[in-house]
Amino acid sequence: MEKVRIVLSGAAGYGAYYLQLLAEQVDQSRFVLAGIVDPFVKEVGSDWAKEKNVPLYRSLEDFYAADSADLAILSCPIQFHKEQALLAMKNGSHVLCEKPLTVEIADALEMQAAAEKYGKYLAVGFQWSYCTPILSLKKDILAGKFGQPRMLKTLISWQRFDNYYQGSSWKGRIHDANGFLIQDSVATNATAHYLHNLFFVMGDTLSTAAMPEEVRYSAWRAKEIESFDTCFAKGKFASGAEFLYIATHSGDRGIEPVFRYEFEDASATLEEIDGVPQLKVQYRDGRVEDYGMPQSDRSNSQKITAMLDAIQNHDPSAVTCPVAASLPHLAVCTGFFREGAIGNLPKDRIFRTEAPAGTFVHGLADECLACYEQGLLPSEAGLAWTAPETCFDPKRYL
Repeated sequence: MEKVRIVLSGAAGYGAYYLQLLAEQVDQSRFVLAGIVDPFVKEVGSDWAKEKNVPLYRSLEDFYAADSADLAILSCPIQFHKEQALLAMKNGSHVLCEKPLTVEIADALEMQAAAEKYGKYLAVGFQWSYCTPILSLKKDILAGKFGQPRMLKTLISWQRFDNYYQGSSWKGRIHDANGFLIQDSVATNATAHYLHNLFFVMGDTLSTAAMPEEVRYSAWRAKEIESFDTCFAKGKFASGAEFLYIATHSGDRGIEPVFRYEFEDASATLEEIDGVPQLKVQYRDGRVEDYGMPQSDRSNSQKITAMLDAIQNHDPSAVTCPVAASLPHLAVCTGFFREGAIGNLPKDRIFRTEAPAGTFVHGLADECLACYEQGLLPSEAGLAWTAPETCFDPKRYL
């Protein structure tokens, strides 16, 4: 089997994590890393890449002028996703692009049209959509093993300190310095996987996601950023099932991602057991099935191996998160920015930390947890600081 030639755009941040996954989790007999692209670094930090003498390029154009690749992995800032994906496909590369694929739905559809024109796979890097635990769960949902879906809810309280935003041209920004639309937020980027997964597991095939019919949401911030660091959203699907999404960067304590997906005959939960996130299904009759760990390096690497499978086996079904599967998440996030104002969390509860420095809200994590456990939005739970949620139909953005 001929090795897949890979070019990686982005050597720092998540790009550095891609290098770790390639070095430690992916069968190296299946690929060769032909080049790394990053205009802001002079030396790649990966010892593995150094040992292999992987060349570093300042731009993707420079790489394609000197070499070729079967697969381009794009882990560059959001504002460069579209132009680099189009360039890569034009130069003969399939593309695995980190989430979010882009900010505008029109751009996503243009990228999809280019993939069809050049005959290339264009995959979006929502890693839960490629990993065995989630795909096994989705297959059983599609098979009707758990009965009809009722309520899918998820919660994340990941504390983000000042250094998360400082020095970045896009984190916490709605526009960059050049006016380019970014719309970075807790929902569109950092915890996007968990919002997207609510729609993905409801898709009617393994590589589609369900578009909600109605969404009610409120977006908030405590930090001095353009965007929002806290979001509550609730909606329903055509089947009548509901979803609830709660995420914050300003909680006064961290809570790792959890979810509970309720069905007629069973419930699927992601919870930490002895410090390890485990996906389990419990049936009404007491039976329990263990689906494994979606939050692991091995699971995260499966989006890469899926692309290798697609390319080497000429198997489009391996791409379980194509552009179409990312559109519900993109449409909902578009509504978050266009439908209502960003509110300010109560000033009298905001506090600062030192070493590391950060801004957080007393009691917010427990309020988020209470809303999650009760399946309620802040207004439904009667939280004193909240306001009525904004309601919209995400399909309007298609």
